[in-house]
Amino acid sequence: MYSARKLSKIYTETEYLAFETRSHLKHEFHEGQLYSMAGAKRNHSTISTNLIGELHTFLKGRSCEVHGPDMKVRIESRREVHFVYPDVSITCSSDDQQHNRDFIHHPVLIAEVLSHSTEAYDRGEKFNLYKRLTSLKDYVLINSHIKRVEIFHKIPEQLNSWMLTTYEAGENFVLASTEFQGSVDQLYDKVIFEEMSRQR
Repeated sequence: MYSARKLSKIYTETEYLAFETRSHLKHEFHEGQLYSMAGAKRNHSTISTNLIGELHTFLKGRSCEVHGPDMKVRIESRREVHFVYPDVSITCSSDDQQHNRDFIHHPVLIAEVLSHSTEAYDRGEKFNLYKRLTSLKDYVLINSHIKRVEIFHKIPEQLNSWMLTTYEAGENFVLASTEFQGSVDQLYDKVIFEEMSRQR
């Protein structure tokens, strides 16, 4: 989860990577500045774990890897370098898989679990950064308060054009980047919504 608190020092990319290796907290990197990230709440963690587990099983034996919230994505554009932490990412790039790095360059899928504090960032500034990744095919937003999954799929051969499809409880979805077929309800397995908690 993203926090607006930033560290005052201006860092180079090399300094950031060295700092992040030593730090017990996670930080995103934007134009030389570090932004600390808050810990994820229970529903957020449960949803991302459910998706990672299903994707990991599906991708066994295939030339793709699924990563969780500790893997950074490096984004470079317009002479700017950014490092961000998505909740879930998939890379099918041999360049990413042949190097023992704690970041990837070429994700085909990125998923974010939405919360009240992160939704505007995930839909706006962060999505605009992700759009700079030429490898990215699917951007998935999963609501942590109701059963709703939004999938932005990049339209091939159209510059920065994305098609949005929304899925609700009881529906199935397909991730075109990997041909994975999933259930909205399964993503929310063991998730306890606030309304349910108040009724108990």
